[in-house]
Amino acid sequence: MIYVLLFLGLIFYGISFLLTAENAGYLLSGYNTMKREDQEKFDLQGYLPFFRKFHQNLAISLVGIGLLLYFLASETVAGIFIGIYPIAAYLWFVVKARKYSERIKNNSSKWAVVIMAASLALVVGLFFLGFRKNEMTVGNSEIKIGGMYGETIKMSDVVRVGLSDELPSIKMKSNGFAVGKTRKGYFKTKTGERVMLLIDTEEKPMLLLTLKDSTRLYYASGGVSSTALKSSIERAKASAQN
Repeated sequence: MIYVLLFLGLIFYGISFLLTAENAGYLLSGYNTMKREDQEKFDLQGYLPFFRKFHQNLAISLVGIGLLLYFLASETVAGIFIGIYPIAAYLWFVVKARKYSERIKNNSSKWAVVIMAASLALVVGLFFLGFRKNEMTVGNSEIKIGGMYGETIKMSDVVRVGLSDELPSIKMKSNGFAVGKTRKGYFKTKTGERVMLLIDTEEKPMLLLTLKDSTRLYYASGGVSSTALKSSIERAKASAQN
């Protein structure tokens, strides 16, 4: 997380020096497609210092606040901040930057505001869904798991039920949600194995299900006993076999 913060801070700070009066005709989106007369109406000399100061302030505040949240709150809180803060900042930037093109009649800036607002709403929605608990219900013939990346597993597809105190060494996220201790979806291990994680707590042990297709599913939800879930699944499997 610390490396991510520092990397993003360097990126945003570097962007502040990227745009100049000489290359704006090529690099500044919207401005580079304007007609010559509209470019002359655009307050480029006022926009450039605003652009530079915004990105420098964004870089410094992102790293500073992110590190404070990481050390004083949690990695999860810092992860949420990293996901939302830059988009919210750019939404503010797009709104404020409209004053530099007030003399130009076009709707591009309005669409930019709409797109940024929609992006922010989408990210907030993803966080909301991602942090919802994946409730597990054990039936006689199937296991139902709700929430993001939840699914219904036939009891006959479960070949092994166990507990684990450790996750495998994860190399990358292939299709999932990962912020702090919360990891949901499919991940690839350092050995190349594809595993499914539904984890929203650091409580141990975790429930470990091995499925017929060799997929290993690690499940742990705050306030839910993995040991009790294991016993329930074992009873259901035994009952189905009798």
